[in-house]
Amino acid sequence: MGPFLGVTLVPQTEVRNIMIPIFHDMMDWEQRKNGNFKQVEAELMDKLDSMVSDGKGDDNHRELFSLLTQLFGPYPSLLEKIEQETWRETGISFVTSVTRLVERILDYRDCMKGDEMENKKIGGTVNLMNFYKSEVNKEDMYIRYIHKLCDLHLQAEDFTVVSLLTSFCCNLHFSTSPSLLLLLPATLVKLYL
Repeated sequence: MGPFLGVTLVPQTEVRNIMIPIFHDMMDWEQRKNGNFKQVEAELMDKLDSMVSDGKGDDNHRELFSLLTQLFGPYPSLLEKIEQETWRETGISFVTSVTRLVERILDYRDCMKGDEMENKKIGGTVNLMNFYKSEVNKEDMYIRYIHKLCDLHLQAEDFTVVSLLTSFCCNLHFSTSPSLLLLLPATLVKLYL
């Protein structure tokens, strides 16, 4: 998934459009094999988050998975291809979620650039964190952004919020985690060791 997604992040519309049938085929294959495409969805969201946060992609990438944008040329949009499938409802939901994720990740990345106000950085982080928790229920990504939020508050020397976030994070997985230190943001662990 990663290499294909990396190609879509190249700022060439024609190259991006060629990738649409490949995403459809991956979804269709996994749907036929497993009865769902949760693995494609999980890997796509994880890779998108990682790649866009690392500076890949641009504002035009928001439109790649968009329900509203019809791609030009001989290539159908992902939505058009999905509408012909028996699994169209879950496919449309998937495209909608990925579109919202791309918007939020790009907004997050924009907030983190340069000398943005700390409140804007915190707001962008919370927005993405809440998306992972409430819209797609990806707890691992949710915890990743709790860590990033904690790091932002550490930089601002807001230790009260850091302690509350740490406590919250520990309470999330206290009974299932082999080591409590794995749940804590790395910056905080270094601070206390």
